[in-house]
Amino acid sequence: MPSSTLSVKWQGKEALKDALDEILKKLDAEGEKLAQSTLSEMKSASPVKTGRLRASNMMEGEGWDFSLENHVMRKKGVEYSGFQEFSTRKNRAHPFLEPAIGYWEESVESAFDKAFDGF
Repeated sequence: MPSSTLSVKWQGKEALKDALDEILKKLDAEGEKLAQSTLSEMKSASPVKTGRLRASNMMEGEGWDFSLENHVMRKKGVEYSGFQEFSTRKNRAHPFLEPAIGYWEESVESAFDKAFDGF
């Protein structure tokens, strides 16, 4: 009865570890750049009347673990960013979050490509 064996010899463990560490550093840097540019997209898409809506666009977290937020209040304590994003009966929508999310989705692949460039 024929038999076969498979043996694997691992060489270059330290080189592999160094390469993975470098990839992780690049991924972190690209994630941070993408988060900042996504926030910039959100701000640039925000409608401007007084500037309060644009100024209240914020990012929580860092790198790939971030969220975009907006908590702008009117005089009576009512958040109006949702009304701008989605519209009301009387006013048409002025989306600023959805375009930023679209920008992020379109840019993720490029960020990964940059992180893995050279490997």
